[in-house]
Amino acid sequence: AYGRDARVPAGWLALAADARLGPSVQAVLQAPAQPWTVESLGAASAMSRATYARHFREKAGMSVGEFVARIRMMHACALLQDTQRGQAEIGQAVGYQSEAAFGKAFRAVLGTTPGRWRRAQRGT
Repeated sequence: AYGRDARVPAGWLALAADARLGPSVQAVLQAPAQPWTVESLGAASAMSRATYARHFREKAGMSVGEFVARIRMMHACALLQDTQRGQAEIGQAVGYQSEAAFGKAFRAVLGTTPGRWRRAQRGT
């Protein structure tokens, strides 16, 4: 679920509590707009890039990039729902350098455009 009523999935909370992954997962949850890389998140968890990516996929059932994108979309949907900010501004607020990159990532996660999603939430 995305938008203002979205809850962080229980599995993600378990990741945040994981002894090895917790520091990096908490960092993404707290600052999704940061330019996270597998290397930087691995360093936050005291693991190499390859070890971190493997351990993350085993525990989360998804790639690091997919997790970061989903967290960003949770924040983006809340902003689309609760503000009048434009799509480019929201995209930048959640870590995308351009409106096009934000739109592409949004479609990949939610299967629709940010504008259509916003209109559907408002019932228009």
